[in-house]
Amino acid sequence: MDNPLYKVHKKGVVQFTHQNHVEKYLISCGSCHHDETGKPLELTFNDTPKGCIECHKGTEKPKGEKLGKKEKIMKYHFEALHANCIDCHKDYNKKNGDPKGKKPAPTSCTACHPKK
Repeated sequence: MDNPLYKVHKKGVVQFTHQNHVEKYLISCGSCHHDETGKPLELTFNDTPKGCIECHKGTEKPKGEKLGKKEKIMKYHFEALHANCIDCHKDYNKKNGDPKGKKPAPTSCTACHPKK
């Protein structure tokens, strides 16, 4: 892929399947895709929203920068994806046999990031 984010990845690029999340887990598009204010978008499967990198442009994990959590998430692609994916997976785990949310979300780094 011709994308600056994929060039800095130390781990494999996440293999994400929209169909699996929508059909198997009944996740709405707006659970991940939102407008510039954070409001969920009402999308159908045929819509094409902006790509994450169009707004979350930072290409590297923040180092030593004095930003709050919300500012990091807005600025950095890495932070935005991890916050969105991990928080959702932890919520799912809590509702499905892990009430304290101690289980890794979803299971481990390599569960999402296959080795190159």
